[in-house]
Amino acid sequence: MGGTDAKDILGLPRKTPLSLTQEKKSRHRKPDGISRESVDVLKYTDDEYENHLTDPVWTKEETDPLFELCERFDLRFTVIADRFPLSRTLEELKDRYYSGFVRTYED
Repeated sequence: MGGTDAKDILGLPRKTPLSLTQEKKSRHRKPDGISRESVDVLKYTDDEYENHLTDPVWTKEETDPLFELCERFDLRFTVIADRFPLSRTLEELKDRYYSGFVRTYED
């Protein structure tokens, strides 16, 4: 069953055999059942932030939790937007992450 162990569960007595299976959680799968490789999320020092990531619309106090959530949730921005502590749209969060990523690697 696609990398999971199955355990046969017997049903009630019937004329036709009933066989149900229950999947065991695999250590290699995420809780949502989808296997993913971890994403390398941009990390920066205070100096790198000052030199490459300053933005008139975003403070460092807003950027730090965004990048932490990006790492924790493998850039799944819908989940990140749900857990971001401040009022920002999904598009604002994505734009901040990717524009910071591009600016860091341009220099």
